[in-house]
Amino acid sequence: KTENNTVNDNIEKTVQDYSKLKNIKLSIGIDEPIVSVVNSELPNYLLIVFSLFLVLIFLEERKQGLWTLIYSNPKGRLHLALKRAGILSIITAFATAVMYICMFTTAFAIYGGTADLSRNVQSIAMFKNFVFPMSELQFIVFYIGVTVLMQMALAFILWLIFSFIQNITFAFGITGIVFAGEFLIYNYLPY
Repeated sequence: KTENNTVNDNIEKTVQDYSKLKNIKLSIGIDEPIVSVVNSELPNYLLIVFSLFLVLIFLEERKQGLWTLIYSNPKGRLHLALKRAGILSIITAFATAVMYICMFTTAFAIYGGTADLSRNVQSIAMFKNFVFPMSELQFIVFYIGVTVLMQMALAFILWLIFSFIQNITFAFGITGIVFAGEFLIYNYLPY
């Protein structure tokens, strides 16, 4: 495709995405509960640390000298990996969902505004360009679902790094470099 066709396709896609919002009714309400939770970064870092502890528990057999025994058994490798993947998925998803449900519940208890849960999320200035027409309650469920998937992906990335690098101290160093790089890119690159 030429650059001109790509630009035209992008313009048409933008018009199509925003056309879903043309009949949305906006209303004034209390925005702070949702805005405060969405802007909070601490839960994500706490969940990463929690996932790191789970991964380190998975690698306990290295310290006990059982690594070669488990991985020499043909059934041991696959079954252990599948069980750990399931455990990591379920525990990370549960912890993330519980944390965010508690945060939203607390935010609504502090700021009020549960009567506004049926208004469109585009009524909140922060979400004026959110192209999916949904209520605040639907957005909360959507946000928790996306956050659960994000935390699960991060947990599996941590597990991958710590599984491939047998020296745990070196794995911590690589993980620190990766997260520091991500942090610098996120904070210092212009939008």
